Amino acid sequence: PGYYRDVDHNIAALYVPLLEGIRYHVSYQYRSQNLEKDTTQSGAIRERAFQSGLTCNFPFRTTAIVYVDDISRKDVLYSADLDYRGRSVTARLRYSLKMLSVNASARRGLWDNHLDDTKSDMESYRMGADFTPNAWQRYSASFQTGHTGFSIGAQRSRTAIFTARYEMFRRIHLWIMFQKNNWSKQSNFENDQLHVDAKVRLFNNHILSFRLRNLDYRQKDLSGGMSYMLSYEIPFGLPVGKQRSVGCVRGRVYDAEDSERRGIAGVVLTLNGMTTLSDSKGNYIFPSLAPGTYYLQVDNASIGLERVTVQRIPVQIDVQGGRSEKVNLGVTRSAAIRGGAALFGLGESTRRGILIESGAGSAKPDSELSQLRNFPNLQLELRSENEVIRAVTDYRGRFFFEKLRPGKWVFYVSSGGLPAYHELEQNLFDIVVDPGSEEDITIRVVPQERHIIIKDKGKVPVVTRISGR
Repeated sequence: PGYYRDVDHNIAALYVPLLEGIRYHVSYQYRSQNLEKDTTQSGAIRERAFQSGLTCNFPFRTTAIVYVDDISRKDVLYSADLDYRGRSVTARLRYSLKMLSVNASARRGLWDNHLDDTKSDMESYRMGADFTPNAWQRYSASFQTGHTGFSIGAQRSRTAIFTARYEMFRRIHLWIMFQKNNWSKQSNFENDQLHVDAKVRLFNNHILSFRLRNLDYRQKDLSGGMSYMLSYEIPFGLPVGKQRSVGCVRGRVYDAEDSERRGIAGVVLTLNGMTTLSDSKGNYIFPSLAPGTYYLQVDNASIGLERVTVQRIPVQIDVQGGRSEKVNLGVTRSAAIRGGAALFGLGESTRRGILIESGAGSAKPDSELSQLRNFPNLQLELRSENEVIRAVTDYRGRFFFEKLRPGKWVFYVSSGGLPAYHELEQNLFDIVVDPGSEEDITIRVVPQERHIIIKDKGKVPVVTRISGR
């Protein structure tokens, strides 16, 4: 019902960490409109999209993404005028500073039009930058040349976009966007677009809004024009009776690292199969729920790949009739703990061991031990107040715990599977991780200290007893 009426949209996605800082992702989605193929509508689109690629996180806040796309779109009505398939390879690079982030991308591929049995090359290049000097200002600019999407076909274009956002005194909001579209073959659809949104929050949550849209085509025979709207919103309440047979779950998704706890918009939340989005202030609601036990989930992709909720997900909620359960979710940057395990032993010069007199100190000083090999298949456990995560070291002795919630963790290493006469130098670590931090731990498997008793092997004198004495 509502916005998604007569639409079927299915998505499946998988994310797999491969090596340190490298992740693989694959996704498939199918979307269909006009499910009953109603001929009074303009079309019945069926779209399939497959994507597969790698994400690499480098030092100094640099991220590179490479992926392949395979998208097909078809209109299944009898008067179909759309049937094509596009395959492409895209590379993206992003570099972020405290207030400035710069990104660039390149796409190359092949566009196949099944209606007229033609093929054409497809390419596009994009550069952009975002500048956020403070929490109430943001500027962005981007330029793209080539093909703007699969639906454009073989036609090339140049698009420049500039946006600015202001927020003053938490009551005045201003958003401006200017877009210039220019096709290389002098298309009739070349145009300039201007969007302006202004909103002023007055007393008692009254809101005064102004919106302006201006579309200017280069070709004079096409009708562009300007439209604007001025509105005044007055909130008021109606007396209602509380429904005792159903309850609801409501709450707010906010940035836990922001001192003002600003809300996060567009977060996808699910509750036992039901889905909702957080609004511009981070608020969400699941109304009209039958009493029972529910589990609240958050889509990680909607909060950011390197971010997690402060609370453990899923959150179990017991809904009662006539009551509203409130669950606020904080979002913060995730932390990581990585490291390796290795077997240490005596060097070549001391391969027969080290003899030290009892009480003279350790029999295996660090200066005498050297790393012999990596140690795989060690069982590891990471425990916090609410979570337990287990893993084993890989064939290189490495391990990596990612997407950790900031806070205090206890890292435990099992001694099972160690070689004879060896032990863990340390099997328990107390670790405190901060948002966005990455801790490194080295696990050392070292020889045990064994005590040796040395006996004199000389002759023992024998005394013979003589009779009569």
